[in-house]
Amino acid sequence: MFHSFSNRSTLIKKRTRKLGFKYFLRAPIIRNCTPRLVDSGLLILSKHPIIEYDFLLYSTSNSYDSLAAKGAIYARVLSNNDSVIHIFNTHLQATYMNSYYDDVEARNEQVYEFLTFVEEQTCNDLHPIFLMGDLNFNPSDPMYTELVDNLNAFDNVKSVLDVTDQSTFRGSIFNSDCYQKLDYMFLIEKENSEVAIDINADVIHYLVDEQPFAAISDHSAIYSDVYIVDKE
Repeated sequence: MFHSFSNRSTLIKKRTRKLGFKYFLRAPIIRNCTPRLVDSGLLILSKHPIIEYDFLLYSTSNSYDSLAAKGAIYARVLSNNDSVIHIFNTHLQATYMNSYYDDVEARNEQVYEFLTFVEEQTCNDLHPIFLMGDLNFNPSDPMYTELVDNLNAFDNVKSVLDVTDQSTFRGSIFNSDCYQKLDYMFLIEKENSEVAIDINADVIHYLVDEQPFAAISDHSAIYSDVYIVDKE
């Protein structure tokens, strides 16, 4: 949800506030980083207080993505039972046919920067961690394994849905046979954590009828209910 040259994120902020999402975090506009003309489009809305936050600007990007300030945002959220939740949202380098190998190299470097960022923000506590965003790679990509293994992350969608139900990218808002899983929500539970997590997940495709397009976005949404309770 870019807010460079657009008021959409401001409108979302106003409308969701009426629904109880009083806390709002978005990535900054990086005005001194030519040629980055737009922000990263990252946004976190919360009904619970955001008590700390940070932003990571990736040091490398390629092709058309160089025009955006690609990065990751972090929110430390205080839940109802005074438990802390770490939330990270990122959008990694996309892959373009005319620059495929350079795009993959840039995305791989971003993954390693993201892993370091997560570790720096969460290394001193046992609170649960949620990683989410458009990672622009499939589960068969080596960087998927790199991320999961390095962080001991749990792929919420993969755990509860059949493989055929996991696609989150259709390639176009029009009818398309290009189905891929590029969007994720990972959970990381630390050893000796004082809370237990119960979670489910679903992919919502937002298909529409009687329109010149098949869906309101080329990406589907990941929906999840998360229950956090103190361990007895």
